[in-house]
Amino acid sequence: AAEALDRLALALGAKTALPVAFEIINEFLKQESSGGGWRFAHAAFNGISQVIEVAKDTDYAIPMQAQVVGCSVMYMSHAEPRVRYMALQAVGQMLLDHGPDVQKNHHEALVPALLQAMDVEQN
Repeated sequence: AAEALDRLALALGAKTALPVAFEIINEFLKQESSGGGWRFAHAAFNGISQVIEVAKDTDYAIPMQAQVVGCSVMYMSHAEPRVRYMALQAVGQMLLDHGPDVQKNHHEALVPALLQAMDVEQN
């Protein structure tokens, strides 16, 4: 299913796929934060990981990077380890697909969150 989402986003293109995808992703994150369960956040970050590539080299890249960094950093310390993993996976995929732009623009938020996520005793 995840691979199909990736193919669909690439076929539709950033202009069509990203607004719809992020509307659904944001709704899933709202469901999780209002008591819907960790599976909503897990699915949201799985979706981010799949559609993030389509934003590369588009007008959507910079605002989308900021949105993904902002929500990923919050969920890297989630109580559920599977949610933490998917938040880290989404950031990793974004770093892979969008390269040094993310590092230059968002290192101040990402580095402390990544260091905290790697703290074995806490996690």
